[in-house]
Amino acid sequence: MPRAATFYLEKKTSNLEFCGGQKQLYHAWVERLPEKALVEMSIQPRRHAKTRAQLAYWYGVLMPFAVEVLREAGHDTLFDVAVGNLSVGVETNVTTVDLLFKTLWMHHKQLHELPLKRNMTDEQMGQLIEFTIMWLVQNLGVTAPQPQEI
Repeated sequence: MPRAATFYLEKKTSNLEFCGGQKQLYHAWVERLPEKALVEMSIQPRRHAKTRAQLAYWYGVLMPFAVEVLREAGHDTLFDVAVGNLSVGVETNVTTVDLLFKTLWMHHKQLHELPLKRNMTDEQMGQLIEFTIMWLVQNLGVTAPQPQEI
C-alpha cells in the first residue's frame, strides 16, 4: 500500500486540473493501490509560496537597509552571547538582523516557534516585510525603501 500523498491542482475554466506532472504521479500512485482500497480525499485551497520578488526585496533591500540604520543608531551588536564568565557581542549583520525580525514577528503574531522563510506563504512573507518596515519607522524613525511589489 503506498504512503499518503499530496497532489496539486489548479482551477482552469471551471475545473480542477493537475499541475505540471502531477497527473502522471497521481496515476502511478493509484496503480500501487490494491483493488477495492478505500482512500480519503481532502481538498483545500493553498496559498502560493513566497515570491522571488519578496525574497529579493527582503535580502537585497530591506535587510541591508536595516543593518545600516541599526548601526547608525549605535547598535553595532544586537545582543550578547555568554558562556560562563565569557561574553561577546553578536555583530549586526544581515544574518543576525534577519533573526531579530523573525523573532520579533514571531512574538507579535504569538507563534510557538521561530518562522522559517522556506515554509512561509506569500501572505506570511508579506506580513513579515510589513511588520519590519513598521518596526523600523516606529523604533528608529526611518522609512525603508519601498518594494515595487510585495
